[in-house]
Amino acid sequence: MHNNQEACHTLRLTGKNVGTTLDVQARRALDNLKAVLEASGAKLSDAVKVTVFLGEGADFDPFNEIYKEYFSQPYPARTIAPANMGFMVQIDAIAHLS
Repeated sequence: MHNNQEACHTLRLTGKNVGTTLDVQARRALDNLKAVLEASGAKLSDAVKVTVFLGEGADFDPFNEIYKEYFSQPYPARTIAPANMGFMVQIDAIAHLS
């Protein structure tokens, strides 16, 4: 069974962006993704495909270092694309649930 988890980004429940740095926003997006997966009975290691949108001011290399703190080898397939969205990081993932 596949479970698609979408649009984990840097918003708080209030709908406001969290932080103004890539470090804060990337960690919030990844923490949100982790929480959504766990609520579905999955883990980050169950992700088979991750799509990352990096907004203005978000550079790949610093993001990639943070990403590697959350995901380990074998890494899921990943697409990274630039986006103009008003915040720095948006992530969605497809996870395989056994």
